[in-house]
Amino acid sequence: MTIAGDGSRLGALKELTKTLGIEDSVIFHGRVDDDTRKKILSENWVAIQPSSYEGWGITVLEANVCGTPVIASDTKGLRDSVKDGETGLLFGVGDEADLVSKMNKLFSDEYLRKEMSRKALEWGQSFS
Repeated sequence: MTIAGDGSRLGALKELTKTLGIEDSVIFHGRVDDDTRKKILSENWVAIQPSSYEGWGITVLEANVCGTPVIASDTKGLRDSVKDGETGLLFGVGDEADLVSKMNKLFSDEYLRKEMSRKALEWGQSFS
């Protein structure tokens, strides 16, 4: 798992990885430049956007332009930038079980993941 960015919850996330014993499986990049962000998004199967509030969800389109589908909170802004079931999946805000279910769905279904990747790329490239 790759986590890019920073914020008030970064310390808590790092502690959680230790508590769960998964610190060797999680890479924290901190704030990244544009080229690094594109590289990370291009290398990962799925991006996750768990925000409870977004204005539009530009991070969704940044992932989509790299051919990366997004699993995002079903909230204003994100539901506008994710075509649910096509370019990614939406989960209930704060619903961890729903998020895990959507993650498992994409991780276990290679055909679905590749189809969403293709559609995400088309969707992302439709913007200028």
